Amino acid sequence: MWEYIAIQKSDASSLIVKANELGKQGWEAVSFTTTKQGFGWGNCIMVLKRRVSPSEDAKPTATF
Repeated sequence: MWEYIAIQKSDASSLIVKANELGKQGWEAVSFTTTKQGFGWGNCIMVLKRRVSPSEDAKPTATF
């Protein structure tokens, strides 16, 4: 079973720092997008997953 988390930052550098922190906790990136409208990056959004044991309850988490 997997649990998922979404993180959103205003720039790619901040997103990478947060993703590296979460990676040390077992999270793995599965998707990345931006909210770009016109020029620039907009907000950067990444979805991550990590395996949970069947005995643990996966709790949906969103960190925006």
